[in-house]
Amino acid sequence: MSWLTFLVSLILLSFGFGLMAAAVVLPDRHTEFDSAFLEVGGTLVAGGFALAVVWLTLKLTARNEARKKKRSLQVELGAAQEFPGIDLSNPDLCGFFLTGKNFTGAYFLEKISA
Repeated sequence: MSWLTFLVSLILLSFGFGLMAAAVVLPDRHTEFDSAFLEVGGTLVAGGFALAVVWLTLKLTARNEARKKKRSLQVELGAAQEFPGIDLSNPDLCGFFLTGKNFTGAYFLEKISA
């Protein structure tokens, strides 16, 4: 899920609160539409809130998985001295202590398929 999902949830929340406010704030028009505005507005607010919670949960889960992956690589690189054939083309190695390690045969650039 991307930032677009979060934007949609904000739009739903805003539109829902707007409908609810229109039903409550405008006392001149006591019609059957007031209850419909409240119901639809409440539904939109609930949907927008649920979508925002799902987006936030997935965002935090993805961030946590990235941290776990980096920590796992730190442990792997810290435990051994030689790394023949290890693919290090994508990970961010900032903060890793690599002095004295043998990376002969490791891939620091992406492999080019022939």
